Amino acid sequence: MNQDQGKLLWASDCNDTFGEGDQCIGSKGLATVRYLAPNGEAVRKILYGNAARLLKVV
Repeated sequence: MNQDQGKLLWASDCNDTFGEGDQCIGSKGLATVRYLAPNGEAVRKILYGNAARLLKVV
């Protein structure tokens, strides 16, 4: 994940009403990204920065 952090995007159409805990797929996915990412900067890129750059939001 370290070498590809500038190419990865996180996306979800999760409509879980729980929002947390074992039954929420979205929170599990986010936790996995945070666990696998080498640092906070990589997490920010994957969760926001790369998509913002791609969509020219920034």
